Amino acid sequence: MEQLKNVAVLCWDATDLPLRTGSVDVFVTDLPFGKRSGSKTDNRQLYPNAILEMGRVCRQKTGRAVLLTHERRSIIRALQLLSKYWKVHQTLTTNIGGLVAGVYFIRRTEQAFETSK
Repeated sequence: MEQLKNVAVLCWDATDLPLRTGSVDVFVTDLPFGKRSGSKTDNRQLYPNAILEMGRVCRQKTGRAVLLTHERRSIIRALQLLSKYWKVHQTLTTNIGGLVAGVYFIRRTEQAFETSK
């Protein structure tokens, strides 16, 4: 196996990224399912907060994200809540170790991000 050189591993808070507004083109993330990591209760808060922060740092109109999760109810609620920033482009399902998970392809809207920071 080839070894990677000059790789930085960072640990950031997904709800408060140290990135400029509108500086990211694409996010690809495997959100916690609430099974091995976190809980369904935690995800009800994490998902909208993390997706809101993705909306802040993602480029208006051209930004995209691919979200993988088993937590269907939490992701749908978060995306509905944040529909002024994100539109669902496509949803697929996949089986991951016996769990049916959704893959959500979302696109950033033209809506400017309203910051309270």
